[in-house]
Amino acid sequence: MAGYTNEQKIENYLQVDIDDSISGYVTDWINWVSKYIDNYCKTTFEPTTTSKYYDTGGQRRLFIDNLTSVTAVEFLDEDGDVDESLTENGDYWLYPLNKTTKNEIRLDPYGRHPNFLIGSKRLKITGVFGDATTVPPDIEMVATQMVGDLIKQNTGETNDIKAETLGDRSVTYSDAEKYLLPYKAVLDNYRCPTL
Repeated sequence: MAGYTNEQKIENYLQVDIDDSISGYVTDWINWVSKYIDNYCKTTFEPTTTSKYYDTGGQRRLFIDNLTSVTAVEFLDEDGDVDESLTENGDYWLYPLNKTTKNEIRLDPYGRHPNFLIGSKRLKITGVFGDATTVPPDIEMVATQMVGDLIKQNTGETNDIKAETLGDRSVTYSDAEKYLLPYKAVLDNYRCPTL
């Protein structure tokens, strides 16, 4: 994972040069923050071309992982072999209609297959999964600010530590939920519906 920000953007945000002694940690923090954002939003902002499989239960609509383009949608038989390929805008539509990122597939109620097959791993979708083709600017900013805050804590520029013990080294930070609130306000805009 390349991460949703970089050291130069963090230095610009903090208006400082990051000391070489913590530069290696900054790369780790960028990766950690990017992974946190992915986990919280239940999507990724680094597009990946892959195939994903879904269990289906006879419904007409199905929430899927965020994707920006589709190569193939296929029904699979009980052995996992392709049973039938479906056609976009004929057999199915991707939603929401007016957005680049799609997270729902709906079958044509009057088409060849008005409902999904019933069973585990019966639908295979191949395409570019992720929430965007490039990292949205507000996601990049959140990542930059979060890593910047980690640097401030590491260098003692903030007073977010409630308790500290030197013997066996123990640190307790202030309320993490309060710390994350401003970021969650942005991240909630990208949170994928539960599959």
